[in-house]
Amino acid sequence: MKASRTAAGRQATGASIVMTIVLALLAGAPTAAHAADVVLDPALQIAGAPLVFDPVSRTGDIGASKTSALVYGPDVISNELANCPVGYRSSSRSLVIAPDGTVSPAAERVRTPPGSYYGLNETPGEYIYFDGMAAFGWNEVTFQTGLNRFIVTCDPTPRTATDSFADSKYFLVTLDVNVAAKSWTVVANPVNEEKLTPSIAFTKTTANADGSVTLTATVSAGAGVATDATGVVSISGNYSGLATPVSGEAAVSAGVATWRTPVLDADRTYTFTAGYTAKGDTKYTDSAANATTTVTTVAGPTPPQNTAITVTIPASATGLKFTMTPGAVALNQAALDGTSYVATGSLGQVTVSDNRTARTAWTLSGNSTNFIHASDATQTIAATSLGWKPALVGATNAGTAGIEVIAGASGGLSASTPLAQAAAGVSTADTTINAGITLKAPADSAAGAYSATLTLTLI
Repeated sequence: MKASRTAAGRQATGASIVMTIVLALLAGAPTAAHAADVVLDPALQIAGAPLVFDPVSRTGDIGASKTSALVYGPDVISNELANCPVGYRSSSRSLVIAPDGTVSPAAERVRTPPGSYYGLNETPGEYIYFDGMAAFGWNEVTFQTGLNRFIVTCDPTPRTATDSFADSKYFLVTLDVNVAAKSWTVVANPVNEEKLTPSIAFTKTTANADGSVTLTATVSAGAGVATDATGVVSISGNYSGLATPVSGEAAVSAGVATWRTPVLDADRTYTFTAGYTAKGDTKYTDSAANATTTVTTVAGPTPPQNTAITVTIPASATGLKFTMTPGAVALNQAALDGTSYVATGSLGQVTVSDNRTARTAWTLSGNSTNFIHASDATQTIAATSLGWKPALVGATNAGTAGIEVIAGASGGLSASTPLAQAAAGVSTADTTINAGITLKAPADSAAGAYSATLTLTLI
């Protein structure tokens, strides 16, 4: 906890809460041979001779067995215009690539010559024709809502189901999938466009009183901010004589990434650089560290002192204080929702009591550290991924609730944000507040338990 006095003589008090979260990898996670960031080489696509699905869509539960359309694929997959090219007939695989890059086998895992209608023989006039289990056996596919890529590979050497397909030619069919509706529909393949290389610039730097530094970097393409960019910005800081540079990364949201360093050496001028990593972004490619800025840390840092348990801050009967629900905040197990793992929980009730004779304005604010993996401290989830939605409890309160902070947007709870506040001269002493807490962690976060510290400060 911490205590100090402002120029107006008000008491500043603080407490910290430990939050925990568990990320569970889905059963269909990519194998080591299939990295999460899957990029198909357009030059290897066999274009102009598309695969034909019959039917071109399915939805709901199919047949008397009520089998989901996401398990029961098409009756027939064919191509009467082309088979695998010479030099790419060693094996063939049917695979599905989900929007986040998860790769899973569809129907027969591996087909090798000889075999009629596999597209691997050199028989004149033979074409690709899959039916039965070779077409509709999708029971091992991990589909996600959005555009999923169905490919049939033509391999230059014999391959297993989990081997790389980076040098394989392939036929491509794009499926628009709705997991909730149990539906898939064949849609036009996206046009392959050359990826853009963005530029990075530091747009805001702050030397914080606790000895840390907050840096905001903007990802730009052409004349404007790349507001549709995903991925991460990696930042590194150093000064002459520093043995180990400080480094970290922050997720890009609406073209902006914000990272807060740990406490740095006092009264030093650090040079920070930043670069962009696309992390599977389909529009932008990696950009080397091309942003530079210098920041001088504060000469006498006053870092807050955090405790891993919640406490009641004592105050005199005529003072300003707040009390909290004892215990840590435990978020529920995260579930994959599109491109993020989402977990929710509740802060618990916090009551601010203002028993001063002359009530001046007060603000109760909070900010979070990054989440750190329980067994691997190098695996983190940025505090920008955390948000809350404050709400007053009860009908008679002196103050008002703070505004909602959206997880993963505008810095989240990485910076101090009001949970509640009251104007000067209010007639009521107490304000009770709670907040729903949401974490939106990147889909490529390592599995395991994470924890972070949320610090509340009343001033």
